[in-house]
Amino acid sequence: MAKFRSWNVKRKRFYYFLNGHYFKDEKCTDDWNMIQVWFDWKTVEQSSKYFDLNGKEIFEGDKLKFTVWFYDGHDETYQGLVKLEDGCVWVEIDENNRYFLAEVVANDDNCKIIGNIHEGTQQ
Repeated sequence: MAKFRSWNVKRKRFYYFLNGHYFKDEKCTDDWNMIQVWFDWKTVEQSSKYFDLNGKEIFEGDKLKFTVWFYDGHDETYQGLVKLEDGCVWVEIDENNRYFLAEVVANDDNCKIIGNIHEGTQQ
């Protein structure tokens, strides 16, 4: 089942949609029909169904900090934006460099959300 979130500019917060119901919290435990008014389908972002090191669900539009280990033994830490393109979920570092989110999460236990395109970035 696909889970979605929407940024409400006026209220400066996310609202969630799952299984035909609208929710105020990310865990989708507070079904409340009034939220439908605040859910904006123009700003919808889909869940990747993956979680960061803190157990927080990763959505399109999230900014991640993660490390990539290379075969020659060195590693590099990156920050990238989660995007859904071509039927895949990517973490885009820049226009020429991107990684599959599944590989990032599987290979870096310290992958974490540091912000999103709506609220900015934390370090």
